[in-house]
Amino acid sequence: MFIILTFRTAIPVACPKCADVLYCSEECLSKASSTYHKYECGLLPTIWRSGASVNCHMALRILANKPLEYYLKIKDDIEKDLPLDEILK
Repeated sequence: MFIILTFRTAIPVACPKCADVLYCSEECLSKASSTYHKYECGLLPTIWRSGASVNCHMALRILANKPLEYYLKIKDDIEKDLPLDEILK
């Protein structure tokens, strides 16, 4: 499954390493390349063909926006059992 997005931009900027994405500017390309796209570059067709939902793809992007060290640092907090009232805050 391929998702086709349409948007208006003067000159779309393609990823120089894959033909899977277009960005609205060099700035957007730079931000994506330094965060989530460095992990998904070249893998997007595989992700799309896998049947992963858009929600799964967005979850991957959210997780890929932080370095591994960030998650290792907060690991204990993530695994902590919280009472329901604290979760609902």
